[in-house]
Amino acid sequence: MSRKDPKIIRVGDMVKVINPQLFIRCGYPMSFKDSVEEVKKEHGDKIRNFMLNIEGITRNNSPLFAKYTLKERITDENKTFLKIVNALAYDHIRRKGFGGRVRQIFTKEDTRWQDEELLVDNIKFVKTGVYVKGGTYYTYDEPYPEYEPSCLDDEATHKILGLSRVTNRQYSNWVRKKGVLKVYPENKDYWWDIEIEADNVVKLFQEEI
Repeated sequence: MSRKDPKIIRVGDMVKVINPQLFIRCGYPMSFKDSVEEVKKEHGDKIRNFMLNIEGITRNNSPLFAKYTLKERITDENKTFLKIVNALAYDHIRRKGFGGRVRQIFTKEDTRWQDEELLVDNIKFVKTGVYVKGGTYYTYDEPYPEYEPSCLDDEATHKILGLSRVTNRQYSNWVRKKGVLKVYPENKDYWWDIEIEADNVVKLFQEEI
């Protein structure tokens, strides 16, 4: 059996953040989430009025609803409202070509995570590059058309780590060293999970903890 390369970061390893550029998403300049928010802002009230008209005058003029604003009658969490918004958002972002052809990683710096030692919970891989649309092509040499699928030029693969703070019990189980345990603050802001590209961390070995 071949020996695993100890330098490769795997699920269950401990790592130290050396560049706190947190992973937000990988994709094209215009995100679906941004498009959804734009549709809500520009057309939310129109969609709500349309829904009320479809549902009928009974609900629209009911005394039970008279004291509520339009947004209170149909909230952002309403399933039908969300379905309409999502459909319009997808069409909106598609017509704008997702904001460009460059697929890239978007990050946000958060210095609170600098030099933090975290546990690798999960790993995923994403690809960046320049989108090239596929199509059907005809040549003089071939009697039948040739199809080339869409692809990415200058394609690169990036390793994204899902990290979380370890609890005292997890830390103790991972390395038993003089009974000294790390205690993290109770502030909830310090307990969320983060994602970060593997290039922005270093793997810790037991003797470094």
